[in-house]
Parts: sequence; C-alpha cells; structure tokens
Amino acid sequence: MASSSITSDFSKSTWKQECDDSILQPELPWEMDCIEAPAVCMHNKKLYMFYGGAYNCSPQQIGCAISKDGLHWKRISEKPFLPNGNPRNWNADESGHPYVFMDNDGHTCLFYQGSNDKGRTWYLSKVDIIWKDELPYISKI
Repeated sequence: MASSSITSDFSKSTWKQECDDSILQPELPWEMDCIEAPAVCMHNKKLYMFYGGAYNCSPQQIGCAISKDGLHWKRISEKPFLPNGNPRNWNADESGHPYVFMDNDGHTCLFYQGSNDKGRTWYLSKVDIIWKDELPYISKI
C-alpha cells in the first residue's frame, strides 16, 4: 500500500510506501489462494472493503473487512459476505468482483458478477446493503 497527500499533484515522488506486504492475504478456506478486486467505501468514519476471495469460478465469493486506517484490516466474518449460488443458479460458480456504491442519501448497493458455466458467460447483479450496529448486511427486502 502506498499513500500520498490529498493536496499533492500525485506525481511519483509524492507517494510513500506504507508496507511491504499485502494488506489482506487469503487465510480462510473459502478464500483459497487469492484476494482480489477490492471495493472500498466509508461508513461512519470506518472503511469497509468488499473483496473477491479465490480465483474466478473456483468458486469466487465475496468477503468484507473493516479498517480505521486503510492499512490494518479485520474480516467481519469467517464466512463469505456474499457466497456463490447453489448448483444450477446463475452464480453457481462465482459471486465475485464486487463494486460498492453509496448514494448521497446513504443508500448502498453492492454490484457483482456471477457465472454458472466456469466463466464462459457472465451475469451482473446487485444487492442492497443495510447498515446495522456498524456492520453491513444484505437487505432481504
């Protein structure tokens, strides 16, 4: 991870290397060998990272971690935040590559891709996120 002052011109010389290793490494069985495609948002002065765990269609599933500084992250659960679907579902092989969007009114959506044929075709979808006790949840409404 590297950082630069918000008032800088973001040229190469303004960046500072903050650490020498990944800020989040695969540790849980469902994350397998890869964490990728991070999407970060801020809620109540904390950062939330939605990420793809495992390589495409391994299956890839979405996890979530929280941070106060963007450098030190803690997973909110040992289970996927958004798992892949059941066999024959549109996302049986993957729910991955998240993108989080927060509207000006606080409405939060998590967009993601899915596949059920090992990546020959892809589908895009979204779920609404609600916030309760400082944690994100998928809205069932």
